[in-house]
Amino acid sequence: AGPTGPGNAMRISLTSPNPLQVGKTTLGLAIPQSGNVSLSFKSLDGSRCKKLFYGELTSGTYERTFDGNCLASGSYLISLENGNISVQKEIIVAH
Repeated sequence: AGPTGPGNAMRISLTSPNPLQVGKTTLGLAIPQSGNVSLSFKSLDGSRCKKLFYGELTSGTYERTFDGNCLASGSYLISLENGNISVQKEIIVAH
């Protein structure tokens, strides 16, 4: 089992301003428990638009770079899933 407690919750953080303008941004991820992890962008209705990562990760913190130019302007949810735990963060893409 991985670390537990509020300081070790699964989370997504953005390292650049929201809305995301043209270019790349870095997403910070905190994974409290090892396992299969999925990171994707979804439309506000929940349908997946872009898969950024799927694979096995050990507990810890990670950074993933994402190029926002591949999405149309609009509001999206960044979805991070690990087993039966899921967190989402809203981001606006503005070109």
